[in-house]
Amino acid sequence: MKIRLVVLFVAALVGIGLAVLTKRNAPASREPIAQSDSDAMNPDIAGASKVDSPFGEDPGQRQAIASMRSGLVNVDSKDWLQSFDLTERSGETIDSEQLKGAPYIASFFFSKCPGSCKQQNNQMRLLQEKYRDTPIRLVSISVDPEADTPEVLSEYANSFGADKNKWLFFTGDIKYISKVAGEVFFLGQVGLKGHPDRFCLVDADGKLVGKYNWHEEAELEMLDQHVKELLAGKPTASTESITPPSIQ
Repeated sequence: MKIRLVVLFVAALVGIGLAVLTKRNAPASREPIAQSDSDAMNPDIAGASKVDSPFGEDPGQRQAIASMRSGLVNVDSKDWLQSFDLTERSGETIDSEQLKGAPYIASFFFSKCPGSCKQQNNQMRLLQEKYRDTPIRLVSISVDPEADTPEVLSEYANSFGADKNKWLFFTGDIKYISKVAGEVFFLGQVGLKGHPDRFCLVDADGKLVGKYNWHEEAELEMLDQHVKELLAGKPTASTESITPPSIQ
């Protein structure tokens, strides 16, 4: 229980740092970006490419992720998800263990989102084109499963030209999806029609190695750099042993 509290405390610090830094540095003349229903409640929605975290500058929040993971070493897998299984738009139930062997980029959305989801999935479409000739896959998880049936997701995926072998769309029970978001992807505030605007990079072993604000060009470039590191077989900061900061 103490370990879980420490992990959640570090996650909260990173989220708060993002919100404070964004408010401080946001340019007055910048046009507002259309956002989803989750935007008003989630401090991790916007952010800067340089994160004000307990680790100082932390590209992709990789050091914070490594710290949180180190705190989970002795946690029983029955208490904390290590993998997940959800229904794909094909109707097939897919276990995340089946995704191992190649890195993937995940995000959360819903098809009836009036704001940022279309922009987010347009960015995913661009990633599909960029990494078409690589083993990188894309994973989009709905946070409105009652509306987003496999049939609806199939039609929605087709509207973005999603390759069924490259870009997967998932649905399932919303409480379970919220648990997957928090415990597999270390994302808070994921619930019914609510999600942060983040791309999550997962390595070939199924471990989260980075989270990136897709609204920021600098973070998209950082994501691309980290993808290339994974494809080249280079170790990432979030797979190394990092000592968590002391909590006063």
